[in-house]
Amino acid sequence: MKDYVGGAATIICVLSFTPQVYRVIKTNSTRDISLESLLLMMLMSTLWIWYGILQMDWAVILTDVGVAIQNIIILTYKIKHVLEENDPEVE
Repeated sequence: MKDYVGGAATIICVLSFTPQVYRVIKTNSTRDISLESLLLMMLMSTLWIWYGILQMDWAVILTDVGVAIQNIIILTYKIKHVLEENDPEVE
């Protein structure tokens, strides 16, 4: 039962970030996304992955690898937009 709950939580958590990634790619805009928030989420995912490895908990590891990959995609777009000054942090 534990594995089913962990698997369901993994799928739902990763899918919860998918609409945001899709929207960023489709609109090519990250104006309303905080760079600081993205960096904190990356730190959070890194720590959860580390914790999952220490506990050998595959649900935690896979969830946060999926979340980290999606946040890397958004972060890449955000950095690109900030560097191009098409999506400034402060108006």
